[in-house]
Formats: sequence, C-alpha cells, structure tokens
Amino acid sequence: MRLSDMLIESLQPIRHRPLRTSLTVLGVSIAAALIVVLISQTSGLSQAVEAQVSRVGASTIILRPTGLVLDDSLVAQVSSIQGVSFAAGMIVETRSIVLSTGRTTAAQVLGVEPSMIPLIFPGAVVEQGSMLETSDYWAALLGADLYQSSPSEPAVPLGSIILVGREALGEVFGLPWGLPAAARAPTGGGDALLVKGVLGRYGSGFTFSIDSALVTNLNTARQIAPGRSGYSLVVVGARRVEDVEAVLEGVGLLLGSGVRITAPFQTVNALKGVVDRLSFYGVIIASVSMLVAGLNIMNVMYISVLERYRVIGVLKALGATGRTVLALHLVEAGWMGALGGAVGSAMGVILSLTVSDLLGAVYLTMLGTPVSVQPIFSPESFVAVMLFSTAMSIGAGVYPAWKASRLEPVAALRHE
Repeated sequence: MRLSDMLIESLQPIRHRPLRTSLTVLGVSIAAALIVVLISQTSGLSQAVEAQVSRVGASTIILRPTGLVLDDSLVAQVSSIQGVSFAAGMIVETRSIVLSTGRTTAAQVLGVEPSMIPLIFPGAVVEQGSMLETSDYWAALLGADLYQSSPSEPAVPLGSIILVGREALGEVFGLPWGLPAAARAPTGGGDALLVKGVLGRYGSGFTFSIDSALVTNLNTARQIAPGRSGYSLVVVGARRVEDVEAVLEGVGLLLGSGVRITAPFQTVNALKGVVDRLSFYGVIIASVSMLVAGLNIMNVMYISVLERYRVIGVLKALGATGRTVLALHLVEAGWMGALGGAVGSAMGVILSLTVSDLLGAVYLTMLGTPVSVQPIFSPESFVAVMLFSTAMSIGAGVYPAWKASRLEPVAALRHE
C-alpha cells in the first residue's frame, strides 16, 4: 500500500467516530498545552531577568535605610570600600504632577547627580533635548511614558512646564505655560520644572522605572521634598561582578543592620529558583497528563481493533500483510497525536497569555520586586510539542497495532 493511501485510509476510523476521537485528542491537547505554557513562561521569565540585570547592572548594589541616615558622609564611606567603583545617593519621591498637555498623574521624582545617570541607568539615552547638568536647577528629564502615555495622547513638548505637587493650574502663581523655569525660580520654588529632555524607553529595573519618572538633580529634588533627611537610597557599583560578594561583605561590616541591601544577582538567583521549581512541577504535571493521554489512546486503539476484526480480516484476505495492518494503526494513532499537539499548542498560547498577569503577581509576592514576564513562543517549541505528542501517541498505539497485525484472516472473518 502506498504511503498516501495509508495516510488517507488511517483517517477513516477517526472520521467515523468523532466523539471518541475528540475526547482522545482533548487529552493529548491538555498535556501539549501545559508543555507550551511551561516552555513559554520559563523562557519569558529568563529573558525578563536578563533584561533587568542588563538595565541595572549585575555589579550594582542598592542600599535602603532601616535605621541609618543615608547622607553624604555615609556615601563617602561606602565609596572607600575596596572593590567599589562608585556610590551615588538618590532621592526618590512620589508626587502628583500636571503636564502641559493637561494630564494629571502620579509620578516618581528621581533626584540624582547628573554625572551619575549613565552609571545608575546603563544604556539610558536622551532621545530629545539634552542631558541634565549640575547647574540645571529647575529642569527635568521626562520618562517615555510621561512624555506620551499612548499614541492617541498628545506628546509633552520640550521647554514646557511640569507642575509638581499642584492640583490646579491656577496655583502656579498665575504664571503661563512655557515661561522659562529660571524666571519662576524666586517664587515658584521646586514645584515647577522645565522639560529639558526626553529619555528613550528604558524598561523597569529591580527598584523603579524611569519610563514613568521625572529625573532631576539633587538640589531640585530636595526642594520638592524639603522635609527629607538624607537620601532615599544609595546605588553602589562594584568594579567587576566578581567583586560584588566582597563589596556586600564590606557594606555589611560598615553599616550592619542600618541598611537593607539589595543586589540584582541575589534576585537573579531567587528567580532561577522560581524557574527551577516551575519547571520541576510543570514537568511532573505535563508528564502525568501525557501518561493519561497515552493510556487513553491505547485504550481507544484497542477498542478500535476489537470493533474492526472483520475489516482487518478482509484486508488480510485481500493480501494485506501484518506489517501493513501494523502501519495503518500506528498512523491512525499518530494522526490523533499530531492533531492533539496542534490543538494543544493553540490552547497553550492562549493559556500562557492569560496567566501572565497572575504569574507576575506570584513573582512579586515571592521576590518582593516587580517582574514583568511576557511569554516567549518559538517555532522550535511548537515543532517539539507536535513531534513529542505524535511520538507519544504512536508509542501508545504500538500494542493495539501489534495485536491487529497478528490476527489470522479466517479467525477475524468469523468474529462476530
């Protein structure tokens, strides 16, 4: 029998028993969907971790106060620790702002020494306007999301004024939009900032996202938060990734329990643990599902053989060999596996996209840091799922197919 005839003939039992076939394919589909979710989520999580590390830097350490005041003297002490490349204090405040487009929103105001911006935010670029300077007392860089929250929203123009901590335009001392910030400094204080530049989209790090922030120099940030004592946090950069452990030990000896220390590589290790656990439990669940689906295919194929004794007898009486009968049944099982793999792949894509937000909340609870995970789907993973489903189904159909190939034509024709 030609291969094309065999492929067509093996479809006949599937077409004639749609309900039984659908339930069998559903079992394979569930297992295939779980595998797709497992692969896409673990790949997406790994990529998210790598992206965050690349943005923050694997050699970066973040210090937050838990008792000590993070002032300039403390920053100088940290800078003197062996292996430290730089240490920079930052002021982080959340304020209500009003943009020149009329949009009111909450945003983080990040106060930092301008020369430290490339070190704290590696790869950050000013797409429009110019970088901050120490003398830019009333200016700010605008994050990408504040510049334009969506394509339908108007963009915030360079040189316009942002009101910080004000609820109404009339509270800006009656001064019009677009007036140079320096002209308002004597009366406006740090509550009105000039948009000097717009940052390119950067993404979130382990601490905050500059896409939805205003970046100012430290003097301006202190004006916006006059009651603050010391820095909100200190960002420390080790010279090399290999120096991070030594720097952590030095900071611990110097500051003790007065600060909370966060290092991206520690979060990476925690995330790897999450990935490993997800993979482990996912493999178990997918394996059990595949085993159940395989047993179901074996059962369905065995029943199919019993129901087709006379058909098998006729085929053998007409000259079909045992090998041909075996191949027909194996191809039938392969069809169900391939169909289950295809349907399961589509189900897996939908399920993975659906649970992404839920898993993001799980990662936040487990790690204490926001991790935005977008599942990654690759053609190779779909091909692998299809091949695995087909191979598993063919394997499950081996025994029923072997039984069918061993039937004697006379005995099969006499079967009622």
